[in-house]
Amino acid sequence: MALTATGAGTPDNWGAFTGKVDKVAKLNVDAITKAADQFRGAATDAADHSTALDNTTKALDSSVWSGQAADSFFDYVRSVRSAGAKVEAHLGDVANDLSTLAKNLGDIKSKVTNDKLHGAEGAVNARNQKAQTDMDAATAAAKTALAQNKPGPAKTADQIKAEAKTDINRITTEWDGQVQDLLDQANGMIGQSQTLMKKQIDGGYDKVQPPGSGGTTPQSTGGIHTGHDGGGSGGGGGGGGGGGGLGPSGGPPSSPPPGNVQQWIQEAIKELQAAGVNVTDADIKNIWAIIQHESGGDPNAINNWDCVPLDTAILTRRGLLKHGDVEVGDETIGYNPATGRGEWTRITRIVHHENARLVRIGNSRWQATTTPNHRWLTVHGKRGVPTRSQHAVEGRFVTTEQVGSRDRLLLAAPADTGAGLEVSVPEAAILGWIAGDGQVENRKHRPTMSIAQSKPAMVEKIRELLADVPHAEYVDDRGGCGPRHQFRLDHDYAHDLLRRAGNPKSEAFAQVLAMSSAQRTAWLRAVIDAEGTWHDQPGYAKPKVTVYQAPGEVLEAIVLAVYLSGARPRVSYVDRTSAHETWQVEASVRANNPVVTGAFLDAEEAARGDVWCVTTELGTWTAREGDHLFLTGNSNAAAGHPSKGLMQCIDSTFNAHKLPGHDNIYNPVDNIIAGVQYSIDRYGSLGNVPGIQAMSHGGAYRGY
Repeated sequence: MALTATGAGTPDNWGAFTGKVDKVAKLNVDAITKAADQFRGAATDAADHSTALDNTTKALDSSVWSGQAADSFFDYVRSVRSAGAKVEAHLGDVANDLSTLAKNLGDIKSKVTNDKLHGAEGAVNARNQKAQTDMDAATAAAKTALAQNKPGPAKTADQIKAEAKTDINRITTEWDGQVQDLLDQANGMIGQSQTLMKKQIDGGYDKVQPPGSGGTTPQSTGGIHTGHDGGGSGGGGGGGGGGGGLGPSGGPPSSPPPGNVQQWIQEAIKELQAAGVNVTDADIKNIWAIIQHESGGDPNAINNWDCVPLDTAILTRRGLLKHGDVEVGDETIGYNPATGRGEWTRITRIVHHENARLVRIGNSRWQATTTPNHRWLTVHGKRGVPTRSQHAVEGRFVTTEQVGSRDRLLLAAPADTGAGLEVSVPEAAILGWIAGDGQVENRKHRPTMSIAQSKPAMVEKIRELLADVPHAEYVDDRGGCGPRHQFRLDHDYAHDLLRRAGNPKSEAFAQVLAMSSAQRTAWLRAVIDAEGTWHDQPGYAKPKVTVYQAPGEVLEAIVLAVYLSGARPRVSYVDRTSAHETWQVEASVRANNPVVTGAFLDAEEAARGDVWCVTTELGTWTAREGDHLFLTGNSNAAAGHPSKGLMQCIDSTFNAHKLPGHDNIYNPVDNIIAGVQYSIDRYGSLGNVPGIQAMSHGGAYRGY
């Protein structure tokens, strides 16, 4: 089944609905089933290896080998056997959980791609078919009435079509909500499985001490380390990867890296000491901790994933574009730290990567999905100035996995967009009034536009606005409900305004995008007067603003205008509970504080997926995920600077901190030398590295 091209056509929100359906359709249930089989096989292997070790060492009884060294060795073997049993049990639990997950996700996939999609298509087609029948009848009745010089039908074909459009938008919203519920269920199931996979194995292989050892010694392989959350910035490179101790570049090495990590660290320390760097063997444990979390012990690790999912769009001068439509040379809104404002900035590079780890960060009012090391601009307020009144005097970038409680992410800033539409600022306000509370009558030869308003204060405001504009004012007596004033623009003036600016209803988004800052401010204030509320808040520099509007072109334009005004738009939806003839709010846009504090943000795994990102001249760009429009940062990898090697250094960091003769970023000793020097130069000592500090206080590792 598919949508039929009748009636009111395609719902305005159909693309968003089918986008969610496509997400579910891409669920690779077979891959999850294969993963379950792999975990089950790994559990069997762990048991086999423990049995083989046990059988081998039984031959070394006391008659063959005895003494302190033998006792120490046999204790070690018993520890390995015990750890193997615990690892086997955990891997079996994960395998069973993944099998259940595959079945449940398969059921959800079937419901969404069959029941929900076909149900929505059927409901929309049925409403459109009725509308087409009524429209045909109205058109025929209008022709007959014209021929007989009689009044036309009660509703014109255009009015019937407009009502049908509202209804199919509502229908789509309802089905969209059902799909979202199933998506949430799927995400919850996946999150539970990931939690189990990342659970620390108490008494696993990482707790086994070598024979005769009293402390923790770095091993040449990562072992099974499933309890290390977080990822790193890769030596200042914005890297970050890691949940579950898998490191920023994927899973742990499938085989031991060449050489021995302990030996590499000791060699690097000798070279650093010879160069006069204050580092000793006491730092080995901290160096190993950084390596373990940054690369998993792989000297060839490289992290290119600093991106967003493919369904995240970018705001450009050409509108909102998907990843496949963006071109180098397009411009997007970025943040200029020199002015503290947004402005158009050129896109210089576009990158794509496959099968990247994704993290969802947000709260009940905002969220975004990115790779762990995608970058955000975090800012600090001025002394003595309320934090909600001042964006920043200094900014720096922080990755998604690095966001801490004191970070303040800047998600919007007032935008200076240069020259605007071929209209005056008062005319921009007129366009806003028509978009919010008006009507465009598309008559073939004499189009006109009108504004309807019943609030006395707003009526006076419109009169002042139209003082120099040719128009007529009509008053409707609504029988006890108070008069409603209708301001109809002169035909010639309306025709000229439409020519210069476009249709304020059907082309509202493009209008707002093309406006100057002053025009956009006037437009938004008019829309708020027409369809919203504006309340001053004690202790806040800006008022509390909420705008009400049905889903569609005008709602999208309001979201854009709020964002470009320097606020963070938050869209909420309300279902209609009464008959469709009764007017009721379907959506609202709130102009929220543009700064989100890290203390109020949560992060969770969001599975894996293909990703993309852009590089801009300002280092930031404007993204759209779902209903959220926000400022975000370029990635180092997108700019050509992925993090590399054992300690995940970017090229510039490596080159600035390497020692003479140690020029290979993939050489483990050379990489350790540069990473250690960078850590000491930036933080004073290895013990002060953020991830080491966090773990010393019981927290999760954070990238350095």
